[in-house]
Amino acid sequence: VTMPKEVLRLVREYDLSLLDKVYDPWSGTGVISKVLMEYGCSVITNDIHPSAPAVLHKDAIQLQTYQQWQADTGIDAIVTSPHFALLDIALPMAVRMVKVAAFIHCPAAYYTDAPDPRWNYFEQLRAQGLLHILWHLPHGPQGRRCIWMCIFRSPADQQKLARH
Repeated sequence: VTMPKEVLRLVREYDLSLLDKVYDPWSGTGVISKVLMEYGCSVITNDIHPSAPAVLHKDAIQLQTYQQWQADTGIDAIVTSPHFALLDIALPMAVRMVKVAAFIHCPAAYYTDAPDPRWNYFEQLRAQGLLHILWHLPHGPQGRRCIWMCIFRSPADQQKLARH
C-alpha cells in the first residue's frame, strides 16, 4: 500500500493539478487519487479487482486498455504504484502512453539494483533530461523505502510542472 506521506512528497515537487487527464491504472485502495484530489488534481482510477473503489476495472497490463483510454479522453499523465513484480511491463507502458509524464512509485532497489538492460533504459531517459527521481520517501508498511520515478516527455514538461 502506498502511504499518503509518499504521495505528498510527489505533490510538493510537481503541480499535477495543471494536467487534465490523469490516470491511476493500479489504484488499489485509492490512496494516490485521494491525496492528488486534495491538491486539486482530477484522477481517473482503475483497478482490475472488481471490489476495488475504482471508477474503471480494466487490465492495466494490456496495451489495449491504454489505447482505449487514449481514444476516449487522452492520457496526460499516469500516477501509479503498480504491483512491483510487474514494473518491467507497467513502467515502460505508462511512459509510452502519456502525453506529459508518468510518475511511478516503486522500490528504490528497482532503480539502484537494475540489471543492465533496465539500467540502460533509465540512463537513456536521464541523458535526455527526462528522468527525475524523488528519493527519501518514508519507509512503507513493510519497511521498504520507495522512490517516485518521474519520467517526462520533454524537459519543458518537467519545468512546467515543477513547483521550484
